[in-house]
Amino acid sequence: MSSIAQPAASSPAASVSPVSTSWLAISAERARHFMLRRRVPLSIALFSSLVIKDMVCGLKPRDVADLSDWGTLVGVALVLAGLTLRSWAAGVLCKETMLTCTGPYCLIRNPLYVGSFSMMFGFCQLVGDVQNAFVIAGPVLWLYLVKVFDEERGLAERFPRQWSQYAATTPRFFPRRLSAAMVRDWSLSQWLGSREYSAVASTLMAFVALKIWRVL
Repeated sequence: MSSIAQPAASSPAASVSPVSTSWLAISAERARHFMLRRRVPLSIALFSSLVIKDMVCGLKPRDVADLSDWGTLVGVALVLAGLTLRSWAAGVLCKETMLTCTGPYCLIRNPLYVGSFSMMFGFCQLVGDVQNAFVIAGPVLWLYLVKVFDEERGLAERFPRQWSQYAATTPRFFPRRLSAAMVRDWSLSQWLGSREYSAVASTLMAFVALKIWRVL
């Protein structure tokens, strides 16, 4: 009596089709590129949602005009230091034509991002909710780190000889030494062309908003 052959059970790995795997990979890559392109509005939206949550909970921020309060002093100092670093970097950065190695770029490779995070942590200090800082140090920091690594790969491809030497001597985020090149090449026209004045205006508006929030 002949037996009827049973079909072999498919393994879990075989049940996932190459088409499905490819679709998932493409979708993940598209989501990644979307988040990187929209990192600034996404960061603003996240921070704004945290502030709204604090307002609903009845939290009052520190008085930005009271510099006798050490907490306010630290917060304002972090914000202004970050804004200054960003303006310094924006006045020397030439994205398309050359690898920028002067100004703050001779100290660290990512002064714009370091300045941005200094400002974010400064505002967290002024708002007075320590949980906000953990959010900034978590998903927001991860998003910007991915962007940093992407940009560095692009720079290494565009400027292979200059990049290898620059990356070997200049840290990403924390300076190790000073250099005479840090005082070179800042340009007001370059700063205006980068529209960094919008960051200055936004910072002033944020200080005013914090003051209004406190007195409400």
